[in-house]
Amino acid sequence: MQRRGWIIQVVVILQAQAISVAEAQIPITQRLDSGTVTRLTWNDSTRRIGRLLIPLHPQSDRVAYCPYPGPACIGDDADRSTVRTASELRKVEVQQGDRAGRGAIIGAGAGLAIVVLGRLAFADADSPSPTTGNTIAGGLTVVALATGIGALIGRGSTRWVPTR
Repeated sequence: MQRRGWIIQVVVILQAQAISVAEAQIPITQRLDSGTVTRLTWNDSTRRIGRLLIPLHPQSDRVAYCPYPGPACIGDDADRSTVRTASELRKVEVQQGDRAGRGAIIGAGAGLAIVVLGRLAFADADSPSPTTGNTIAGGLTVVALATGIGALIGRGSTRWVPTR
């Protein structure tokens, strides 16, 4: 019975050490240079977007960043910078393009829905056939405009990807 208790103690100690080692590692395997815009998620579930003031790499012990968007943290604005310990960091993401493609797809779907619902709601016996040239051209114009608007809206939305 004593032997079983000793084994359980060893397992508990090893688990505690594994947890403390896992907490000490930051979730990044690549080096991010200073000036990189990142989205940082902390252990307390806060999320901040900032421009790194010092390089961030797997062995970093601290993270220094300036809020983004906004003016650079130099000169009189140096007091806006934030420095936190790297062990508090849960997730690091970097900007990679925008969501224009997704916005275009959503816009096209919305435009098509407008055309179909409009046709169902306002068509009557005197309406021209839905396969006439003018009707098709009008429907395609509505879908194209909605696609363009969706792409413009998506272009304003940043796509964030986790670092490796």
